Amino acid sequence: MNWPKLIQDLCTTKKLSIRQLAKAIDINHVFLSEVARDARPASPRLRLRLLIFAGVKLNREAVVSLLPDEVAKEIRDQDKATKTKP
Repeated sequence: MNWPKLIQDLCTTKKLSIRQLAKAIDINHVFLSEVARDARPASPRLRLRLLIFAGVKLNREAVVSLLPDEVAKEIRDQDKATKTKP
């Protein structure tokens, strides 16, 4: 998931500033701004709050996207390997 893009999209579609979005999802605005600029990675807590605010249904893939990137990749790779086995 491209978290900086999601932040920008939410700000655009909801007509919010970064500070207003941060307040709406109860996240520090400085941290949110850094994530939006891709200067810091999104924490699992921020990822969850962004998905909920965006109205995303929390299916399996959405939950996997909350995990650190390395862990999510391992899970997806394992899923692919399992699906290719007869």
